[in-house]
Order: sequence, then structure tokens, then C-alpha cells
Amino acid sequence: MEESIKYFLFYVATPKAGNVVREKLPVINYQDGSMKVLASPGLALGFAKDDVVKVLDENTYPKILKRSGYLCIQIYAKKIKEENLTSFSSVMKTIFNASIDGWTENNIAVSICVRFGFERIEKELNYYCELFNWEWYFGNVYNTEDEVTPLNWWQDFFQ
Repeated sequence: MEESIKYFLFYVATPKAGNVVREKLPVINYQDGSMKVLASPGLALGFAKDDVVKVLDENTYPKILKRSGYLCIQIYAKKIKEENLTSFSSVMKTIFNASIDGWTENNIAVSICVRFGFERIEKELNYYCELFNWEWYFGNVYNTEDEVTPLNWWQDFFQ
């Protein structure tokens, strides 16, 4: 059976105005209703590239069935200059074999394998984000309810 890439609109947030915000990401659908996400999100929280997820309620974050081991890095800026993106992308690919999964003039979605270690990854992200006046956030490290409590899913990848 050939796997074909589809697109799914993942839940991001419901602002006070009431209109649900969604993010369109490439996926491979499985027969059991689950899907493999093919790119880390730039806005949605809780999952990363190559995670297998299932959407139980379209107005909340998906249930994670299998973690891929990627960290979802979400970068925000007032304006991302193309030359800065090119430089950042080159360094991240060289150091971490990272993928830039999407970008706009205000946002970059990056996937980095957790096995490189938080300290090393954070050091590089802090350096480049300070250099380019960007802000960054782990999109799949903290509980989506409070955005503070670590999920600790990465412990399995260090055993």
C-alpha cells in the first residue's frame, strides 16, 4: 500500500473572539485513524516531526501515540531576514542535522533530535536567537495545559 501525503489542520488555540486557530501540516494517514506528522509545527503545541498522533477532538491538541525523538523548536520574531534564516539553517543542519520544517517572515519551525542534549541545543539556540533578535520555545517539551510542567518523554531516548 502506497503512503500518500495529505494535509491536516491541527488545533492551535481558541482566542477570546472564538475563532479557532489551526495550523496546516503534512501527514500520512493510517487506517486506524492515527497519522504520522511530517513536519514540526510553528504554532501548535505538544508534538513534533515524525510523531504518530491521533486527533480525538478537533478543538484540542492531538493524543501522542508514539514519539519520534525530535524536539519541536518554535522561533518567533518581528521579521526574519532571509540571510539570517539561511545562516541559521546552515548551522543547525551542520551541528544537529536539524530540519527547517516551515517558516514565515515571523516564525520558524525546526526539528532537532533530542539525543544531542538539551544543554547543547539550548546553547546554540540562545546564541543565534540573541544574535538575530529572535525568541524561541520548545513546542513539545511542556504540558500543553500549563506550558510549564515538563513532559519527560525524552527519558526513554536516553536509556
